Amino acid sequence: MPSSSPSPNKNWTKRLPCDRSMGKLLRMFGEGIMIVNRHLKVALLGSLLALALGRCGGDDNGNGTETKDTSAVDQIAEVTDLIEDLLPTDLPGEHVDEVLPPVDLTPKPDLVELVPDIPVDPCQGSSCPTGYCDPETGNCLFCSEEQPCSQPGTWCKDSWCVTTLCIPESKDCSTMTQTRTCGADGESFTYEDCPEEQACNAGECLPVICNPGDRKCGAAGMLKVCAPTGVAWVPTSCPPGQACTAGDCRPLQHNLLVIFDTSSSMWPAMGMGTVPCICASCAPKAYPGCEDPACPRSRLGLSKHVFMKFFDSPNIGAVNLVLTHFAQKIKSPPVTACDNMWAMGRGYYSKGMTDTDFITGDDGSHVTAEGSWFDTNLHEILSVPFPVDEYEDNLGKAKLWVDFDEQVGPTETPCIGSIECPGGFCEMHEGSKVCWYHTNPELRALGGTPLGRSMFYAGELYRKQIMVDGRECETAADCKNKNYYCTTQGKCKDPYALCRVNMILLFTDGEESPETSTSEFFNPRVQAKRFRYGLGCNTDDDCFDGAVCENKMCQGYPHPNGGSSYYPPNTETPWRVERYDGVPIRIMTHVIDMSSSSGSSNNRGIANDGGGSYYIAADADPDAMLAQLLELVDLKQNLLGCVPDYSDISMEDPE
Repeated sequence: MPSSSPSPNKNWTKRLPCDRSMGKLLRMFGEGIMIVNRHLKVALLGSLLALALGRCGGDDNGNGTETKDTSAVDQIAEVTDLIEDLLPTDLPGEHVDEVLPPVDLTPKPDLVELVPDIPVDPCQGSSCPTGYCDPETGNCLFCSEEQPCSQPGTWCKDSWCVTTLCIPESKDCSTMTQTRTCGADGESFTYEDCPEEQACNAGECLPVICNPGDRKCGAAGMLKVCAPTGVAWVPTSCPPGQACTAGDCRPLQHNLLVIFDTSSSMWPAMGMGTVPCICASCAPKAYPGCEDPACPRSRLGLSKHVFMKFFDSPNIGAVNLVLTHFAQKIKSPPVTACDNMWAMGRGYYSKGMTDTDFITGDDGSHVTAEGSWFDTNLHEILSVPFPVDEYEDNLGKAKLWVDFDEQVGPTETPCIGSIECPGGFCEMHEGSKVCWYHTNPELRALGGTPLGRSMFYAGELYRKQIMVDGRECETAADCKNKNYYCTTQGKCKDPYALCRVNMILLFTDGEESPETSTSEFFNPRVQAKRFRYGLGCNTDDDCFDGAVCENKMCQGYPHPNGGSSYYPPNTETPWRVERYDGVPIRIMTHVIDMSSSSGSSNNRGIANDGGGSYYIAADADPDAMLAQLLELVDLKQNLLGCVPDYSDISMEDPE
């Protein structure tokens, strides 16, 4: 096949004159008939043009002069030979004969000169009437009642949008305490000072209702911030998974009720309740501390030492805390000797021969009536109630119970006997009897270990204080719970109720005393199962969290802590703890056990039946015990999908 390069016997040292070569080459190409393969046509044309361009310039010697001794005929022949050499004799594929039209090389005017001047309407495409378009800005200056002026600083005058000093009759603030009003001509202002205790807002003098920058929680869970002028609260939504608490958007809080073991075995009378010394010296202290807070020597002291750190931890902010203890009565005079084992009491707590380990008046009811013995004598077990409002310092109150100090003080309330001073005692002060109460309370070790009854009491607290949905109310204050609003139907409601985790932490150093069996309603395992899975049932829908209904009993749920696979058989009613509106409250029970081996089997069962965790707390390792507590409140929940329900809550503030 012939080469596509020029033949070596041609004289390529001569160049076509630049003023004629390009035209002749192109004219030859346009007037001639070329038989080319369609795939090579473009390549050939490119080569030809490159050749023509390359032949413009200086001569072979590089002296910049044109070669003048080649005739036009010779030039054309030379290019013709070149084209013949470039064309292969045997083209593959389909051949197509094409006659190319002559190329018109007549000079043409510049393309821009061919485009006529077309006037551009800056308001083109709008509904702007003729004559109202501003060519400089492209704005339509027409206005009417149906088409007001949209440009800032303009107003409508005789169907024209005009600009003046201000918009006539408009009002704004010249200062935080002075209004200004634009005149009818739009060219002047009148000023007016606000009355005392008022400020200017959007041209109006309004009463100052808050301090600028103050924050609070408002309706629909909104964070409300006081405006810079102090005349209004500006609402802001909290991010997903957060709720407004104490004037700030914070992660949603869950509920934790602690049952703290205050049985006699927590105190080292006759060697009981002693723990290895955790510091260099564990010398006894005088009343009321009885122990060094940093160097305790009893199970009670060690536990308070750990719980103080727990209450100080940032992790505790993830929960709303309720603190309870075993039932105890306050009496006077106090026991002021820390090691008096015959007194059967510690501090201002005492136990008479007829006193039980239950709340005074406990009649065995499975549901306590409103205003009954449970509500009247709740102070015998309740250290720290559920926070009533978002500003209540529950953690500060909890720390008072574990600070190794106990103090009481008189009031001005007269009394004849202690029955008139619930939670305190009646004693002389300045010549007359008055009620005395704790000014600094303390957890003391006295009595038995009523785990089952204490679990039942915890369930009633959940029903009456913690999850009060459906209780009748007129205002949110009637719900006595910081999470609740009063609905338009007069019912307490927590918009986040279904998003919260409900937990009980049973902290104990022994097994139940007096002992009960799992066939009894007030057994701790029965109560734990009732809270988490349900007792009796008719269908699987009556059981929860993986439990199924078999032989009229909820069972089949896992035992996450090992041990026996036995399910408590009691099916007494009510099968579940329910809110005032009848919705079941699902509560998880965790157990921290300091009993060593004595109560581990039963206590492990409480955690299994409660669907929670079981921890063995070592006497000599307070740091490990603290880590267990912190793990309980380190909830790995995805709350981004939690949608609060404000559907029947008034948009008025809940105060």
